Amino acid sequence: MPDSRTTIAAVTTVRLVYLARLREAFGRRDEDIALMVGTRSVNAVLALLRARGGVWADELAPGRAVRVAVNHAVVSADAPLHNGDEMALLPPVTGG
Repeated sequence: MPDSRTTIAAVTTVRLVYLARLREAFGRRDEDIALMVGTRSVNAVLALLRARGGVWADELAPGRAVRVAVNHAVVSADAPLHNGDEMALLPPVTGG
């Protein structure tokens, strides 16, 4: 008898958190995003967000000063993401 199971690509869910001016620019403080195989890195998520166009593309353009923290630790753009991770986008903050 044939195997009736279907192979489904695993989905990873990551919570995105937008801080400071990014919260204002994007009009939201956070969101959950589902990632398929091949999009489980900080770089891949940034590319997905830029693809939204408009303010997303402007604020996250290459060369713009935005740091990324995963689970409260600053990481490089090639850092991997895992199910349940929190990825925060932090613009530079000035003040005194």
